[in-house]
Amino acid sequence: MVFVHNGALSGGFHFQVNDGVNFAPRQIFSTTAHSLILTLQRNHPMEVYPGSVTPITEKELHVVTNIVDGDAGRNQSVVFAVTSPPKLGRLVRRMPDNSTRNVSTFTQSMLNEGVILYDQNKPESVGWSAADTFSFTVSLPPVFLPPHTFTILISYQANEHHDSPQHKTRLLNNAGAVVAEGGRVTIDRSKLDASNLLGKIPESHRKDHHIMYRVISFPRYGILSIRGHNLTRYFSQVTLNKFGITYIHDDSETTSDSFTFRAWVAPLDLSSSSSLSSLSMFNITVTPVNDQPPLIRSRAPSMKVVVGERVVLGPDSLQVEDHDTPPEELHYLVISKPNNGYLTLGERPEPVTSFTQYDVNHGRLHFIQQGDPSTGVFYFNVTDGHHRPLYKLFSLEVIKPSVSIVNNTGLSLVQGRTAVVLTTNQLAAQTNGQSRATISYTLITPPRHGRIAINDQEVVTFLHKDLQFGRVVYHMTDLSESEDSFQMSVSALSPGVDYGNVTATVKVTVRPLIYLREPVRVPSGIAVKLGKAMIDASELARISRANPVFEVLSPPKHGKLVKVKLLVVISQGHAPATPRNDSFSFLVRSGNVQPAKGELHFTILPHHQIREHTTPRLPTHNRTTTGGARGVGRGGSSAHEKHGPVNPPDTQLVHVEVLPRPASDPLLIILPLLACLLLIIILIVLILVFRHRKEKQARLRLVRELAAVPVPTEDSPYLGRPERSVAMPSVMVTPLGSASCPTSPRVPTSPRRSLAPGMTFWGPFETGLISGDGNIRGCNSNERDNTASTNAPPPTAGFRSSVRSRSPTPTLKESQYWV
Repeated sequence: MVFVHNGALSGGFHFQVNDGVNFAPRQIFSTTAHSLILTLQRNHPMEVYPGSVTPITEKELHVVTNIVDGDAGRNQSVVFAVTSPPKLGRLVRRMPDNSTRNVSTFTQSMLNEGVILYDQNKPESVGWSAADTFSFTVSLPPVFLPPHTFTILISYQANEHHDSPQHKTRLLNNAGAVVAEGGRVTIDRSKLDASNLLGKIPESHRKDHHIMYRVISFPRYGILSIRGHNLTRYFSQVTLNKFGITYIHDDSETTSDSFTFRAWVAPLDLSSSSSLSSLSMFNITVTPVNDQPPLIRSRAPSMKVVVGERVVLGPDSLQVEDHDTPPEELHYLVISKPNNGYLTLGERPEPVTSFTQYDVNHGRLHFIQQGDPSTGVFYFNVTDGHHRPLYKLFSLEVIKPSVSIVNNTGLSLVQGRTAVVLTTNQLAAQTNGQSRATISYTLITPPRHGRIAINDQEVVTFLHKDLQFGRVVYHMTDLSESEDSFQMSVSALSPGVDYGNVTATVKVTVRPLIYLREPVRVPSGIAVKLGKAMIDASELARISRANPVFEVLSPPKHGKLVKVKLLVVISQGHAPATPRNDSFSFLVRSGNVQPAKGELHFTILPHHQIREHTTPRLPTHNRTTTGGARGVGRGGSSAHEKHGPVNPPDTQLVHVEVLPRPASDPLLIILPLLACLLLIIILIVLILVFRHRKEKQARLRLVRELAAVPVPTEDSPYLGRPERSVAMPSVMVTPLGSASCPTSPRVPTSPRRSLAPGMTFWGPFETGLISGDGNIRGCNSNERDNTASTNAPPPTAGFRSSVRSRSPTPTLKESQYWV
């Protein structure tokens, strides 16, 4: 729908939408028109070389408008009308066949495409440089621009900054040459002349200069020579005018050649230089010589054709090559006609006996099967007009028409959906003929649990194009089954040909609406929890508002399913050396949606690959659907259970949970016990170490305290009296007389005596004297040394050494005793 403006700048229209029964509220569509503005954005002078043909592009001449992008096509419709043509050349348009045509009007799109050219066809009237112009107007109704002028600068120096021959700059003469294949041609001043470069030199100095040439790139399919000698890179215009340059073709199957050169003005005395130069290309046209005969590429030309069919004989069936003869000049002549049909050209009904390779290459040669339905031949020859003809037989094998099924993958619809489109991706047929036949599909056995419909109307027949455009839909009406099927008869017809029919059965399956993790890797001999990370029916539970129930149809081959929390236990007795694939199939039901069959595949890994592939279990917070599976035994038997309400689906994916080995495994009992025993031993050792360190610290502290007690001297005021201290317990000492020990008073014995805080002597010992060295002395002084080693407890060693280190042992005086 297109809006065409007319009248006021602002306006609109009312509209209302309806579907034939219901009507939407009326709406207003507003339109606002803007004034069209044309702007001549670029009008740059263009530099051209004398005698050249140069395109005028949008870089030199460009008009823009204020039209929005949605109508940008009108921007290309801007029309340029030439009011005053150029005088030193002409404006032409390059046609698709590379021919040119004079133009006086052109569009902006033609400028953008580069098909508007300026042909400087009068180089003799230019001199060294000149200028040409043409006037034009620009229009895009209803807007017009006033006349403008486009300037063209013509000069032999115009393209000096382009160091490339592709600009096709021409000198005074650069006409090229024509040579026969394998022949030779002389290049003289009528074909190559750069003397016009001297026009820039003042006339009084021209006699001191001449034209020099340097060959930049030599011909590829020939050589250049002067007077029988191969040309070096340099030659002059004088040499060219006097002797000419000879081009000799190498007799290859080529039609063109060229060489690139630079011409410049050089001083005769070589004492000065000139910058006047031109880079150009000299083109050579090679006329082929028919010196090679045609060659039939097909060893045994033949093709198959269906009874009564019209087929095309193309280059894949009949191909003749000749490098020096074009296809339209390779002529075929039918000597003996086929007995099972005839040849025609194009749409002409009459038989033909002659045609060309051009007719074959462009699909104009047809064969119509008629008459005897057996294999036939026609005898022909082919020639290029210069060599002896080639003779060959072409075989035409007539085959019985047939139709076949090329695609029947069946239909599948997701659990919870009731319709699926049937296209050629699921069902397609084709014939063995080349002509386009009408293929139709007819229901022989309709689906038991659904129907086939087009535009919601049940059908029993549809065409192949209905499958191509996606019009055929299967609707499942019985939601108690997970599978369905229907049988079809496929037939094909074309004018005068019956391809027969073939039957096909299309299966319909329901895919479970569950998430199955792929791939799943489980270690051998380990119980793996079958959780939501492997199989997740949350979406099915959501759309059915029921708890999905799984029924195992075939258990895994290398393990079993146990219902603790539904585990997959892989048999440890058959641990594979390499990974092994396994699976189990199931049927899932949920609410009022269709049941569906599924299969979970997993890979059993050997022990040495467990660390590489087993994913450690991570803590998750997913909710488990209560009663979400059936108890399963071998053979696919199941016991129905009542199920609780479905928890809200948890879409968070969890990792595969690998459970511990069964309790029957001895390693699972021995390893924890050994670990506990090791911990107990370490704990006991630590306790003993800490206790020993504590006792050692206490003994050191006692030694320091005892060492700090001063020893009384002879002039001490406390001699002869018991010494009392607040820090130490008092000890009553009884003087020993000269009587024997048994009559002397004894200190009462005790199993434990405390000498100082933190230090204790254990065990009974005899009453005696405690000497200054810490030993217990007997009654007689002769027994001191004997009793020192037997009655002194070990703790006194530290005290003895401490006292000795502080002062020498004092001598006992009268009424003094060791304590």
